[in-house]
Amino acid sequence: MVSVGTDSHPFDRLVRAVEDWIDTWNDRRQPRSIDLWVQHGHSAAPTRGTAVSTVDRQELFARFATADVLVTQVGPGTILDANALGRRPIVVPRRHHLGEHVDDHQVTFGRFMNDNGGAWLAMETDDIHALMTRMADEPAIGTMPPRARATDETALRLEREIAAVVAAERPPGTTLRRFAAYFGNSRGSGRT
Repeated sequence: MVSVGTDSHPFDRLVRAVEDWIDTWNDRRQPRSIDLWVQHGHSAAPTRGTAVSTVDRQELFARFATADVLVTQVGPGTILDANALGRRPIVVPRRHHLGEHVDDHQVTFGRFMNDNGGAWLAMETDDIHALMTRMADEPAIGTMPPRARATDETALRLEREIAAVVAAERPPGTTLRRFAAYFGNSRGSGRT
């Protein structure tokens, strides 16, 4: 399963690399073949397998969860969504000098995610092929404990803080005294 995202720059290099790998894999590994499914965005559609330019989030998540081999661009949201589902994807950064993006921020973020266990970084076609073969042979490298999204973690932290405030026994007037101290005095100083 491959997702190149929806950026306006083509990412044909990734689509071609995956097509080349799938041909080699399926020729050598029969009868255990892998079906190719590609969300290609503004890139040229692959000549084999199933190709869609866009996909809704629910289908994308379902494909992330069930893919034998998961390859994506280095999109932070894409990687974090995969991580939330317990997947450690192979990620390929779009490169500025190849016309795949406006700068090389995906290289930097891809290295960060690789170094912190959230993704497998593949810079070149040989890296893509090697990691895809490894993930197909060793499916466990494509999994990880599900990580909560930052928004989920923030919501849980806020919920705990609110619960602590509600549960705390405070002497009457404590909250008003704290507000008064914050604003200067109990009559209000007009300062904020």
